[in-house]
Amino acid sequence: MNKESLRSALVMAKVDPRDYSLDGGLPNDAFCLDTWPEGRWTVYYSERGSRFEVRVFDDESAACRHLLHLLQDEPSIPFIAQPKAEANEALSNRPQFPGRIAGPY
Repeated sequence: MNKESLRSALVMAKVDPRDYSLDGGLPNDAFCLDTWPEGRWTVYYSERGSRFEVRVFDDESAACRHLLHLLQDEPSIPFIAQPKAEANEALSNRPQFPGRIAGPY
């Protein structure tokens, strides 16, 4: 899974774009995917100008799968339709500890 296939899965699932950012930044109350200059990927929750629960990944696929999993598990974010089969398959194959916590930012 890459950023574009994740974007497609979230659009198909009718997830409100205000609930996530695939371009990083610090939107209020949103799950975010971002890249670092060293080529690593980060997933975090952004609230009031700060990053929380930052996880660092060495590859795009693991980061995208983790963000999709977070969005699917968040009770306040409804999935109106099922995401693409590719996204569900990726989730079923994800490692139990997909990243490491980095901190503070």
